[in-house]
Amino acid sequence: MSGKRKLFLLAVVVIVLVVLASLASRLFLRAASSGDGAVVLTGDYRLDAAAPESIFVIADTAELTADSRVQSDAALVGRSLVTVAGQVDGDLTVMGSDIIMSPSARVTGEVAIIGTRVTLAGQLEGEVFIIADTLNVLPQTVLGQTVTACATTITDERTASPSVLQCSEEDRAALASLRDGSFFTEAVRTARFSTGELVFSLLTTLVLAAFSGLIVSIFPRSFSYMTEAVYTLPRRMAGVGLLTFLLIPAVAALLVLALALLPPLGLLLLLAVALLGLAFLILLAAGWMTMSLIVGEALLIRLNQRSSPPLMTIIVGSIILFGLSTLISFLPYGPLVTLGFGFLLGSVGLGAALVTRLGTRPPTRRYFVQA
Repeated sequence: MSGKRKLFLLAVVVIVLVVLASLASRLFLRAASSGDGAVVLTGDYRLDAAAPESIFVIADTAELTADSRVQSDAALVGRSLVTVAGQVDGDLTVMGSDIIMSPSARVTGEVAIIGTRVTLAGQLEGEVFIIADTLNVLPQTVLGQTVTACATTITDERTASPSVLQCSEEDRAALASLRDGSFFTEAVRTARFSTGELVFSLLTTLVLAAFSGLIVSIFPRSFSYMTEAVYTLPRRMAGVGLLTFLLIPAVAALLVLALALLPPLGLLLLLAVALLGLAFLILLAAGWMTMSLIVGEALLIRLNQRSSPPLMTIIVGSIILFGLSTLISFLPYGPLVTLGFGFLLGSVGLGAALVTRLGTRPPTRRYFVQA
């Protein structure tokens, strides 16, 4: 296929994306760009040794034994039971049905607990925030700072200070609506959208996903370079993209000033800005597709434990990002959330497209030494 035909196809896709840009807001770079820590998905999790990095565990039951020590932050999500008896040299976040902080537990950072039945003990040096139905604070609990609890029933068996601070009745009611789902039911009920709008948005999501798959199949090497840039240099890509976004108001102000002071020069600059705007939209569209490719790859590897074809990968990623952002945008304050999240991902993708010059060169220099 000739280069002109490829550029024509790319221009067609960009035009479609621009027309439907209000539905193209997009989350999920952290799994792709985070280089430290470990994410564990299992049935029963048990740690009885030292963990030099942060951990993130999602399991049926999770336990940090008395011999365990996490030398960074820890996040534990357990469907039934979570037990913490070891040491955490950082912040601790726990979610589950029954949560037990044993007397041997020690946490140097802040503690956030969300559960049904929470038993608190051990040495907790940072601030503690708890959301639960019932909270029982054992006498072996040593608190370094305040404890704020939003719980229906609080039993504090300690005699030493500081005491447990209860949140207000309004806060408890709001948290209860989040837990029983009434908040989301009310949000959907009060959201301003019709069935026709929802169907149109879902169809648009499928169309955009198909276009993204077409472009990736035409330019596989280009998107390979751009995804490599995000994986290897995520912070640099985000910085380059963010600076590019910040240049837009400056260029607009310069154009307005030129039109006001020197109309002939302003008209010439207007043409130049229009061409730069078209190039910016092409780079932005390529960046969005790159992020869709990364999201789809992260999900499919989780499910299949192996890589999938790029065509399938970007279609899955596009459906997730387009569909999720569209649904969120229907909720109250949803457009602001999708705008902020889309700006974050858009900055990373735009930076990758710029650094690789739209995927025409690798993100890092490669040298060949001839013998």
